Amino acid sequence: MHPLVVLHFPDRAVLKPIVYLENLADAWVTRREDNVERYNEAFTDLSALAPGHRESLSMIQTAIKEL
Repeated sequence: MHPLVVLHFPDRAVLKPIVYLENLADAWVTRREDNVERYNEAFTDLSALAPGHRESLSMIQTAIKEL
């Protein structure tokens, strides 16, 4: 898994949102609105699928016990 960050700034009139991505070879930044929107949607979808706090904690505790 490589880092994906969507950066939103308080004053959108001055600083538009950007996407920062890393991989094994380099890093990539985009300010293109269509790319930022695409990554925002992907991040929202992943967040909806992710387990909540309690479930995450339970999964981590189970994994530790299995070690």
